[in-house]
Amino acid sequence: MATSPYVRKSIYNLSNEERQNLRNAFQSLYEAPLVGNQSLVSEFANRYQELANILITFGHYQRNDLLFLPWARAYFYTFEQALRKIDDSVTLPYWDYTSSQAIKEGIPSLIADPTYMVDGEECPNPLFAALYKTPLRTFRDEAENTDGLIVARLQQDNAMVQTNFMDFGLTIYPVDIMSHVYIGDSSKDTRTAAYDPIFWFTHCQLDYSWSQWQQSNRDQQVPASVLGAQLKPFLLDSASSAEAAFLTGRGVMQTTQLGYVYE
Repeated sequence: MATSPYVRKSIYNLSNEERQNLRNAFQSLYEAPLVGNQSLVSEFANRYQELANILITFGHYQRNDLLFLPWARAYFYTFEQALRKIDDSVTLPYWDYTSSQAIKEGIPSLIADPTYMVDGEECPNPLFAALYKTPLRTFRDEAENTDGLIVARLQQDNAMVQTNFMDFGLTIYPVDIMSHVYIGDSSKDTRTAAYDPIFWFTHCQLDYSWSQWQQSNRDQQVPASVLGAQLKPFLLDSASSAEAAFLTGRGVMQTTQLGYVYE
């Protein structure tokens, strides 16, 4: 019997319970051991750092790289599955930083506040910062100017009217870069960007934008080189590391192939 796809929501639409489950899952991932029971003496202290480091060692973030979108989709999916192993009710929400609400308010409190309240007790917010490499932590600019998000919105509008895969990828890429510049500090450097928890929400937005564009361009022609490309290091769900059966571009062309949809 086919399993219904799970739903990724806007960060603005999460219930209080979903918000807390998300915090708990991130906190648990910070405490989770490395894959393969590697020694904790390594440069990574936990599973979260191990996943974040993938951007440095394998990341396709170059503007002229046609694998930018499919590789990123495989990356966010892999990270989401790590969260769902902790709590299968958790999905990766997207933060539309080009929305009117974002331009007005800036970063949502769920991911902007250093602490949050639980039963009258103030607790550290695991979505605010994370360890880069002990004892260093991620950090962000505190500027409240959202002009950069207005520019990002104009660029995204331009991307959404493109009519082929290559032009969409080239046009949406600067939108992603603008989010890094707006957030600042750790997010400006590809060596540290994925360690900041906000990375997963802004980049889930990138995937959401691609998904929305795909719905309007169902007859898109994707180069065969993209469809056949191996998206390393992301394995098929049915594969073991020994088999080295990697996800391919063809395998991530639709979110439903990976088992999720957007609200």
